[in-house]
Amino acid sequence: MTFKDWRRLSAWEAASHVRNSIDALPLTQRKAAIASMPNESTLVARFASAPQGRALSGIPFFVKDLFETKGETIQAGSSFLKEVRQPALKDAALIEALKQLGAVFVGKTHLYEFAYGLTGENKHFGDCDHPKFQGRTTGGSSSGSALVVAANAVPLSLGTDTAGSLRLPAAFCGLYSFRGIPQETWINDAFPLSQSFDTAGWFTESAEDMLTVLSALVGPLPKSPKPPVGYFISWPGLDSSIADTLKHFAEKLCSEASAELSNKTISIFKDSTSAYTVLQSKETYATHKDWLATYQDRYSPEVHARINRAESWTKEDETKALDKKEGIKTFFETYFKSADFLILPVAPFAALPKTQLTLENRNKILDLTTPGSLAGLPILTLPVPLHSGLTLGLQVIIKDQKSSALEFILAKL
Repeated sequence: MTFKDWRRLSAWEAASHVRNSIDALPLTQRKAAIASMPNESTLVARFASAPQGRALSGIPFFVKDLFETKGETIQAGSSFLKEVRQPALKDAALIEALKQLGAVFVGKTHLYEFAYGLTGENKHFGDCDHPKFQGRTTGGSSSGSALVVAANAVPLSLGTDTAGSLRLPAAFCGLYSFRGIPQETWINDAFPLSQSFDTAGWFTESAEDMLTVLSALVGPLPKSPKPPVGYFISWPGLDSSIADTLKHFAEKLCSEASAELSNKTISIFKDSTSAYTVLQSKETYATHKDWLATYQDRYSPEVHARINRAESWTKEDETKALDKKEGIKTFFETYFKSADFLILPVAPFAALPKTQLTLENRNKILDLTTPGSLAGLPILTLPVPLHSGLTLGLQVIIKDQKSSALEFILAKL
């Protein structure tokens, strides 16, 4: 259902739809996706008391369990974080902003442990499956938040994106997503993975609803007197059918980049994954260093190893990573002098079966998503349907959150 459909429902009808949609999920998926949710009578009261006549009145939303909600304790997909933190005294800034706009908070969602993974798995609470293709992943780390929108339980949910944690689930689940920029109001009070790269954002099921949320939270988007300029760049090694599908979809919005621009971009983006890994893991280690020994058995082995590897980086590794980051930022600064947006694939494949959630495939995704992360830019994700019912995704990288390209692209879709 779209935002317009939700606004037609009574408080009781809306609460019942949310509750029934979640209850209709297989038990394993409810446990994997839902961190907390009130009973139906409380949901009815929340819908009934939400401010009316505002931009998002009557729109229910779930929240990735990295954001504070009054009276609850963040667990961040972990087995122990609740034991070392206190319940929140107030809602996170982004949640409070949505409530002021009339939206209705209906619960919190699980994620990949500490948001440190892309695959939608969680050894403590279970793995989130694609709601239409059992055995394939939703992607992560905002796995629960993607699942509840893709399963039509709500039309809006909050997530975070550090290296693709909104973009990948959106691409895999056929959703729209938007990630903001690091160190802004919406993300500063969330539990961190890496403060230099963490961003807040959200999922919607339709382009129209995404435009509504952007206009409400970011402000009215300007309309350009002429179509914004953008280019699509494919990626080496894509399956030919996937490359053709993505190119055909992107052609609705822009031209394909010249061979010169494509080759230059791909060359500059090379090794972005290794640079991002060094810089991001050092910040994650700083957050977790006091827990790594005491709670070693409470981390999943994969997450503990990813965090702990920060101790192995040398000064040379860090210098090289910082140089790569600055090179990518400089590239985009130059690019945006003559263009308004750049379109890249989100991943080289559709939602993966669990047997294919390998390190190799994880790195293939990161090669596409980390350039935008290193540059610290806002990114819109567009779902690209396949005949099979699976979806691919395109990421639209823009200069700032009030770019006229956002209105142009979402209105065109």
